[in-house]
Amino acid sequence: MDYQQILIFILAALVIRYFPVSNIRKWLLLTTSIVFLYWLQPLSPIRYLDFYLPTILLLLTLLSWFIITPPENRYHKENLLALAITFGCLFIINATRWFGLTGIITASRPPALSFLLISVVGLFLFFWLLRNQEAKTNRWLGIVFLIFFIILLVILKSPTLNQWTAKQIGVMQNQSFPSNIRFDIRWLGISYVIFRLLHTIKDYQSNRLSGVGLADYMNYVIFFPSLSAGPIDRIQHFSEELNLDMPLPDRNNLVSAAWRIFLGLFKKFALADTLAIIAIHNLNLNQIQNNIWILVSVYAYAAMIWLDFDGYTDIAIGLGQVFGIKLPENFNKPYLRPNIKLFWDNWHMTLTQWFRAYYFNPVSRTLRRKWKTVPVGAMVFFMQMTTMLLIGFWHGVTWNFAVWGLWHGLGLFVHNRWSAWVEQKQQGTSSPIWQKARLAGGVFLTFHFVAFGWVWFALPSMKQSLRVFSLLFGGVHG
Repeated sequence: MDYQQILIFILAALVIRYFPVSNIRKWLLLTTSIVFLYWLQPLSPIRYLDFYLPTILLLLTLLSWFIITPPENRYHKENLLALAITFGCLFIINATRWFGLTGIITASRPPALSFLLISVVGLFLFFWLLRNQEAKTNRWLGIVFLIFFIILLVILKSPTLNQWTAKQIGVMQNQSFPSNIRFDIRWLGISYVIFRLLHTIKDYQSNRLSGVGLADYMNYVIFFPSLSAGPIDRIQHFSEELNLDMPLPDRNNLVSAAWRIFLGLFKKFALADTLAIIAIHNLNLNQIQNNIWILVSVYAYAAMIWLDFDGYTDIAIGLGQVFGIKLPENFNKPYLRPNIKLFWDNWHMTLTQWFRAYYFNPVSRTLRRKWKTVPVGAMVFFMQMTTMLLIGFWHGVTWNFAVWGLWHGLGLFVHNRWSAWVEQKQQGTSSPIWQKARLAGGVFLTFHFVAFGWVWFALPSMKQSLRVFSLLFGGVHG
């Protein structure tokens, strides 16, 4: 997102919150989020892809809601109204192809109406076939959807699979591309959307989610302030916040929201974008020939990625505050933490909590129950390495992201074993001066461990990353 889009977001948030009829604000938010979903989708070399992808995302959201909703709750008046609004928006956006409005809502001219009609008919046929299915069937469908979403993420996050899929979609539309042209599928917000959908399906299967209205569900999944960069809220919390009978925001609330948005804009566009000029990346790497400047570039990248991500989070939380929705915090001074565990407890917190809730904790419990003879250290090593490897793959299925994940997994394991040993040896006898020295040393070491780890994250190839470490620790290179 650029600053102009963010300013339009702010205006939309204010209009919806101050709309004189309070009981239709939820529907205005749904309509606005759908429109912004198409508006933000980038232009693609593949014909109509900027219309296909948001449409498929909405259809997947509707299917997921259908699976987690008991049959007796599906056809309530409010749910049918939400369905009508969703499809009304889709047909209106599709109809812009006839009115010369290309580029206003969608990046390119939408396709012929046949694609949308086939999609809608297919969706309703699915609804009709499963209209009276028991909860057990829905749970099996939930498993199918979980597997499908994971496979979809792997395809989108793997550069080779992504580019191959993009070419095949082009071929299906009789498009030909030169062999030297490389492009991929850029699907706005899909990583966060899939995690929200996975969360709702898993909570339904674990009986932690009894049902939610379609309007609440759609607003949760595609809530435009947090669509592209998080944070990842829980639907139980989001729905509760959305349905509070809230008065209009007072002056203090608006000032607080405005300050949070301004802080985010400053972090992102003034600081992060400036640091990007000197931060390490594959284009400037060959221009750096000594260890001092490569270290400066690594520091710049560490600061840039935090300011960029934290800035977007501030903007999302500020916009949510205008709506009266308190989105969860995502960052809390992560670079000031004295160990790698506390760093991850305060960096991209909603992502860390998601993996802890849906992978680390349940898999750990299963392993402890089935393999009681496995040493605790081995269990900790396996869980921390695989958890961080999955987080790495969530960013991209590449060797560099795999090494970045394993780098942090190994760091977490070493810290876990070291902390247990130190706690056993010290037994609370260390002096205040020693504790302060340990704290300062811990912050210094943790920051540099994380900063050097960003080398794997920032660069696309192992060769480039190894060259950076050679420059960092090997001196001047000609």
